[in-house]
Amino acid sequence: MRNLTAVILLLLVAALTGSCSKQGNVTDLRLPSGYSDFRELPGKGWCYDDTLTFVTPAAAGEMRVAVRHSSQYPYRNLWLEVSLTAPGASAPRYRDTVELELADPFGLWRGTGVGPTRQCEAVVAPRVRIDSGTVVNVRHIMRLDTLPAVSQAGIFILD
Repeated sequence: MRNLTAVILLLLVAALTGSCSKQGNVTDLRLPSGYSDFRELPGKGWCYDDTLTFVTPAAAGEMRVAVRHSSQYPYRNLWLEVSLTAPGASAPRYRDTVELELADPFGLWRGTGVGPTRQCEAVVAPRVRIDSGTVVNVRHIMRLDTLPAVSQAGIFILD
């Protein structure tokens, strides 16, 4: 029994010593940079003609769109239209539709979150470079006038 305790103690000390390194130092921690912003949606729901507008600083990286919804959302997916308009331009230079799969075929929610609120994201463009003042518009393109149980929508541009 004494030998077993000594072996376990030796393994524990070796594991703790091996897990410490200079790279784990707080000063070496690099947080992702970029841009992110969310818009609150009305409690009554997201109306079809309500376009969310984001005016961005200069950024480059992967562009994502995200929504935060409750477990009361009645559908499995959410279709969005995302467009980018350069500063001073009259028409978008980029427009695409994005499908967010909020639940799997069995009804289990995807994304992150604890409790009744979930956040789900999708890639709009894997590599984008935008100038300061670029306007990003996001709107839902579901086949109903008012989309219930979606509380926020936003965009990320991550290096």
